[in-house]
Amino acid sequence: RIRQAFAEHLVLLFRGEQPATTADQQRLAALFGEPQPLEVFQFFGKLQASITFDPGSQIVASKEETAPKAATPIRWDDLRNIGIAGEFDGWHSDSSFTHWLPKAAVLRAEVIAPVGGDTGFASLCAAYDALSPMMQEWLAEAKAIHIVPDGFKEGIGLDKYGPDAEARFDAEFPPRE
Repeated sequence: RIRQAFAEHLVLLFRGEQPATTADQQRLAALFGEPQPLEVFQFFGKLQASITFDPGSQIVASKEETAPKAATPIRWDDLRNIGIAGEFDGWHSDSSFTHWLPKAAVLRAEVIAPVGGDTGFASLCAAYDALSPMMQEWLAEAKAIHIVPDGFKEGIGLDKYGPDAEARFDAEFPPRE
């Protein structure tokens, strides 16, 4: 029923107190296929499919992880200062510049802010369906080039992976149509 609901709605939200553990979250993710890290994290040798955004405003590898960390812990304020995170960060598609896109993401909030902290989801399929036939026809011929967003390399601490890290990263993730 969960897979069917996801196929129909594209986003599922389980409201209220959900006493879920990391293992429960991993089992839920496995309903959609074998969980794996984002391609960018695989590039850095991260073998586990989960990351943690901790309440101390850092993105870190999960505590259960035995593989190298995906990146040096990143302070949320630092991401905001370089323009890739913030209260009004805008809409984005995760990892659109990589070779493959995730089928699904399973998020679990352990600490809920009393104000703010909202995450919104939008359906590009629904947006397209709502367009006029003329606009849909025009878009059928349009092309998009997906590139690494400004500030992304700094945000993941790319410079900490050696002097040739940026060249290796750029070779792995060139602009793609």
